[in-house]
Amino acid sequence: MQDLNGKQTALEDDAEIYKRGADRADNKTEKETWKGLSAKGKWSYFCSYYLLKVILVLAVLGLLAYGLYSALKPKPEDVCYIVVLDNTLDAVALQEFFDDAVVEMGYKKDKAQIYCDTRLSGSQNSINDMSTLSTYIVTGDLDILIGDDKTLRRYAANSILVDLETLPEDIKNAISEEDRFIYHYVPDKDSPAGETERDVFLGICLDSNRVIQDVKFTTGETGYILTIVKTGEAYKNGNVYGVIRALLGIPQVKE
Repeated sequence: MQDLNGKQTALEDDAEIYKRGADRADNKTEKETWKGLSAKGKWSYFCSYYLLKVILVLAVLGLLAYGLYSALKPKPEDVCYIVVLDNTLDAVALQEFFDDAVVEMGYKKDKAQIYCDTRLSGSQNSINDMSTLSTYIVTGDLDILIGDDKTLRRYAANSILVDLETLPEDIKNAISEEDRFIYHYVPDKDSPAGETERDVFLGICLDSNRVIQDVKFTTGETGYILTIVKTGEAYKNGNVYGVIRALLGIPQVKE
């Protein structure tokens, strides 16, 4: 058949599209037009006029449903919040390890999480990071702080770290003398009354206690050191001990 410009087309003279055009010219309703089509014609008609609209509507509804589900689904409980300063470790392997550790501690994986934040720097030149870290400490959001010797000594001087002599006996027995980070505390004019100069066990050296495959807890000359923050909620409820047991590879104990 030829079109109005005289060009040859692949359509037959009785093609459904011409019937629909004729129906519209005769002012037939949509319902009447639909009834007059064959099964094949109905499918062709639907594809031509409605299929794209249906796909778009379904796509929009799908996005809305996903957004609603994401907003309303229960968020995992933060069992412990860890910050690794100046991270050079495999962040993915770390998080995978802690995802397994939370199950070892008796939690369901989809109900709880140990979050390991590796974004912050411990440098005094990183003002924004230092401000963020200070906020975490003041609000009680930070439970475990991991960093190198030099960085952690600054925080030890501010008396925000837990004396690890208070650790449960099974954990203390698993830590050798060589793996203890000892800080020599000297009270100043702002220290509480009765404070005396002494050595304090404030951290655990992790480089010789590595149980995470492909993660070497070494940085610079000293390696990474784990400390517990006094204000952290996980210190108050005992969850930090489960995390430390997982890192040291010792059996979990119900606190």
